[in-house]
Amino acid sequence: MSEAVRRLWFPFRENTAVSTGILLGAGLRLKLGALLDEHFKGAPRVVLVDQGAWKHWGEHVASTLGPATKLIELPGGEACKTPEQWIASCRQLIQFGLPRNGYLVAIGGGATCDLAGAVAATHLRGIRIAQVPTTLLAMVDAGLGGKCAVNLPEGKNLLGVFHNPELLIVDPEFLRTLSSEELRAGFGEICKYAVGFSSDLYDTLDKLPTDEAHKPTIHYDNVAPEFWDGVLEYCLTIKGNIVSEDPREGEAGKRILLNLGHTSAHALETLAARRGKHLPHGIAVGLGLRVALELAGYLGRYPKSERLIAHRILSRFGQLERLPWTEAFPRDELLELLAHDKKRRNDWLRIILPLPRNNSIRYELKAEEFVERMRPLFAES
Repeated sequence: MSEAVRRLWFPFRENTAVSTGILLGAGLRLKLGALLDEHFKGAPRVVLVDQGAWKHWGEHVASTLGPATKLIELPGGEACKTPEQWIASCRQLIQFGLPRNGYLVAIGGGATCDLAGAVAATHLRGIRIAQVPTTLLAMVDAGLGGKCAVNLPEGKNLLGVFHNPELLIVDPEFLRTLSSEELRAGFGEICKYAVGFSSDLYDTLDKLPTDEAHKPTIHYDNVAPEFWDGVLEYCLTIKGNIVSEDPREGEAGKRILLNLGHTSAHALETLAARRGKHLPHGIAVGLGLRVALELAGYLGRYPKSERLIAHRILSRFGQLERLPWTEAFPRDELLELLAHDKKRRNDWLRIILPLPRNNSIRYELKAEEFVERMRPLFAES
């Protein structure tokens, strides 16, 4: 294999024999079939694909997979993360006759990775899966770690399982077809790693050349390939090291720290869905990071001068300062949504608080106090 391909390997602990191998390199999509056959020893497979990704890349990828490959096409984005789609996909695997020694391949964005993991975990009580993320957000977050879930009317990711991929194939050239919004959504998660975990990544983002408005021109071809390779490896290494030590988010483990910015984000995403508004997950995470930074300041844990630097980096990568629609602050509805948060304990929320020098900690506070820190996101009409 080419020296340009980076190999990462994360052996998981605690009641699982699964380890995740990662291949990272430009052009891997062009030999996807061979890579899968090598790893899975020619076992039968079904490919679950995002319709949007397949529209752009299907011709390139299909030729490497072979004409006999069976496909399940999904609607793009959160529309596929429903219990109905979960069951429908499992039924298609049964109809295709995929045996327990077979495996599933997911090609698409974060929502596709989530649903595919849930399908693989439950088909015949569990089969193997390879993830091939095609969006920046999926590359740095959703494709690795084994959290697989669908949404309910009551909130995001409330019905799900843990099921780690055996193989993650990351080709940065998939990013060529992404819109500016899709890239900004990915940078919401990347900024999470920078603010909460890595001073090196923080410095890398802060030093990226900018345009006249002091913002990077976010497009795959506007920066050197080494930038994408480096950022992707930073994020995958951070997450891989954490989730391999704490695969199921134990009470005393570190995996919960990866939820930095997500308490607000999940509530805002459900709020948006109820209103028929469009709020991508990564953009919601960017808003959640701003809430977390200001909460840390309110609690006296993060000096204003350093918070301003963190906010500047968020702004440089297109993260919003408030919701992209106007409405009065829905305090009671937010409290209702937070009542379903998986990290809630009675009246207390367990949130992740960022600290200076790219660190983060657990912190507990009343939901009412947390919701007040979300008020600046709402521009009242």
